[in-house]
Amino acid sequence: YELFNLTADMLVGLEGFKDKKITNLIESINKSKTIEWSNFIFALGIMNIGKKTAFTLSKIYANLDDLKAANVDDLICIDDIGAIVASSIVEYFADPDNVLNINKLFDAGVKIKQPEQTTSNPNFAGKTVVLTGTLNNFTRPYLTKKLQNMGANVTSSVSKNTDMVIVGADAGS
Repeated sequence: YELFNLTADMLVGLEGFKDKKITNLIESINKSKTIEWSNFIFALGIMNIGKKTAFTLSKIYANLDDLKAANVDDLICIDDIGAIVASSIVEYFADPDNVLNINKLFDAGVKIKQPEQTTSNPNFAGKTVVLTGTLNNFTRPYLTKKLQNMGANVTSSVSKNTDMVIVGADAGS
């Protein structure tokens, strides 16, 4: 949260910091103050929470207050969340220092961007999809997000659980 409170005046006079560099740094910091809900959950650094679990939580809990209010019994009902992960989440929000740090982030201007509406698609809902090769019309993160919003589980490698493979140019074997 201290990074979000940096001002241009604080950087003036530091070695290697000229006007252009200071302006670019402050602009980058200000842009990063708006963060997607799933990325915010991941960035909290809750023990045992990776990007996939953070994404799952963001789809089930609409906001921070809902997630903070979740108990172990609520959390273990979610696919891929067991007792250890559920306890990690509950313990994280029970720690007043963690809640204080989250509030400091908001005080510094951090805003959570709510995810796009999920538009479940029967062709992708519940399916495991792998993207491979160079995708000409879309970036991989964009297509991953779109597929996830349609209910797909996007993974990086083919396995026996793979339902679909979307192949771009120069795909692997």
